Amino acid sequence: GVGAVLPPRAHQGDAAGVDGIATQAREVQEELRRQVEEQARQHSDERELREKAEAAAREKEGVIVQLRAQIMQAAEFNERASLAEEAKDKELQEARETIARLQKSANGGVLEGDRGIGATLARRIDGAYTVTSVEQSARSDGLEVGQVVLQVDGISVFGMEEAEVAALVCGPAGTIVELQVGDGAKVWRTETRRVGEAVVPPPGG
Repeated sequence: GVGAVLPPRAHQGDAAGVDGIATQAREVQEELRRQVEEQARQHSDERELREKAEAAAREKEGVIVQLRAQIMQAAEFNERASLAEEAKDKELQEARETIARLQKSANGGVLEGDRGIGATLARRIDGAYTVTSVEQSARSDGLEVGQVVLQVDGISVFGMEEAEVAALVCGPAGTIVELQVGDGAKVWRTETRRVGEAVVPPPGG
């Protein structure tokens, strides 16, 4: 009878080779797919990390901006407080000076313990003030009897009341007074120190 027909061996080998190649191709394709997925996952992780880093940087920058604003506000507050303190000190000083002037005016122009310049001034009928007596300390500074005192510390004393002139001339011991003096021929400036005897306010002052 007719026996079974077997394919040639060469054909069987070719089929096995094709199957092997197909298997290898699938494995290579699967490996490539895994590599692509891994790279995609890595890229996703990197993108996520980058986004987190950028978000952290933005948050840090926001904190820095807030801190700068707070520092500027604190500096502005300190400056205002300093100016307010200076204004307060100035007001207190002006108040003290006003009280001192009022006390001097009430006491005939001087305070207890005030010192003179070592010279006596007298008001003439025309309102000018002349030197009528001089101690050694004032004489050393160029003051002489008969001279006319025109200004005390830059303030004209012509026509002033005696109490006002005393308030200008007298003061704490050791302080300096600038006088503008004339003798009929010339006018000059001189400085003298308050070192005279303590001036006693008039009774009832």
